[in-house]
Amino acid sequence: MENEAESSALGRPQVVGNAFVEQYYTALSEAPEQVHKFYQNISVISRPGSDNLLSSASTLDVRSMKHNLYLLP
Repeated sequence: MENEAESSALGRPQVVGNAFVEQYYTALSEAPEQVHKFYQNISVISRPGSDNLLSSASTLDVRSMKHNLYLLP
């Protein structure tokens, strides 16, 4: 049988995960320009393309692409 300390420790990752998800999606909807703060320079963002092949880019690549878009006339 679990004691109170063990029970509390087992529930903690779920609480932390829920808090992260809530903060992330709040930032995404209310201040998307701040979402980069959730990532490190070594983070990798991946998504499937229309051909179902996985496309990946580092957050530095994404920031560079975004910066270059702002430079377009």
